[in-house]
Amino acid sequence: MLKKRKIRNNNFYFFMTSNLINIDWSSIDNIFVDMDGTILDLAFDNFFWLEAIPKKYANQNRITLEESKAILFPNFKSKEGYLEWYSIDYWSEELQLDIYSIKWEYKNRIKYLHRAKDFLKICKDMNKNIFLVTNAHPRTLEIKNHMTSIELMVDRSISSFDYSFPKENIEFWNSLNKDTYFDPSRTIFIDDNEAMLKSAKNFGITNLLGIRTPDSGKPANHILNFNSVDGLYEIIDKYI
Repeated sequence: MLKKRKIRNNNFYFFMTSNLINIDWSSIDNIFVDMDGTILDLAFDNFFWLEAIPKKYANQNRITLEESKAILFPNFKSKEGYLEWYSIDYWSEELQLDIYSIKWEYKNRIKYLHRAKDFLKICKDMNKNIFLVTNAHPRTLEIKNHMTSIELMVDRSISSFDYSFPKENIEFWNSLNKDTYFDPSRTIFIDDNEAMLKSAKNFGITNLLGIRTPDSGKPANHILNFNSVDGLYEIIDKYI
């Protein structure tokens, strides 16, 4: 059986099933990295949508928390994969709640995942072009940047709202390529969501890496169809 090897040049190796995969960092110019669940802890977003918003909605409509969740969760589910799911404006109108103000209320819960900031620094030291590629609404990005200064850690931040398509849609990648003229063969994309990795693969990005533990308070997810690590810290510890 093949074993992992740690090396000290610009390559790293990791497993998907039993196959040894090699990504040569010297052949990578662009690092496209997701924000929520890859760099920043998804615990904030899970708390916000699964706990905070149901409580606010219950109080506003004078219903129980259980009734609130029974109404909201199917509504949330129906918008997964669409730009509306990520839109502060859409949910503010739909729920008659000031989503931006509520996010600001809980902003102190926003934090980096373990050693994610170190990973960005190392990539910058390697002279890579670092793009923050996120589905977050621009006003959500504004709050998260206020708390983490994440935009100072990357060369450019791109929201799917810039192109009117979420990352799950291949038109996002077509628009991004027209905007930035990146070479898919010299790009790596890192995300915690398999649907987004699949969309990037369909576009032609060949180097893809999943994050199995986007929420520090929950067990690791199973990523079945892509190479994956527990978090960006694992790349630092084992593969750079």
